[in-house]
Amino acid sequence: MARQAGFTLLEAVIVIAILASLAGLALSQLAPVEDQAFTGAARAELATLHDACIRWSSDLGALPPSLGDLASATPPPTVPAGLASWNPDLKRGWRGPYVTSGRRVGTTDLADPWDDPGGSRRPYRYAPAGASATITSAGPDGVFGTSDDLSVSFP
Repeated sequence: MARQAGFTLLEAVIVIAILASLAGLALSQLAPVEDQAFTGAARAELATLHDACIRWSSDLGALPPSLGDLASATPPPTVPAGLASWNPDLKRGWRGPYVTSGRRVGTTDLADPWDDPGGSRRPYRYAPAGASATITSAGPDGVFGTSDDLSVSFP
């Protein structure tokens, strides 16, 4: 009886097991890269929000009451009537929106790059205090007040 060329079931199972092991190893190496990418994105977004708050303050004389106001296409009700449009003589007034979108294009989703386990977005924490403020991301663990938080403070 002549032997047919080809793989036995055992050989095929061994090859699949080796490929699955290699895939698992590769995926485990990508997790730190993803965290680094999200951390970089959060730092960039915090810098953008910081700059937008500084522009708002320069134009309107005070920090915005909320981060959502930065993305408003029209002056929010918190903007004094005399500053609701740009006045070139005073070099003051509304020139918004101060940010055009959040991380997801076409939205005003001002949330950090990490999703909660349920898939919901985690907003940045904005804490204005007179002429100064802090914007904070809860970081990869999603808990404010831990060592992985990212923040920017100003004036």
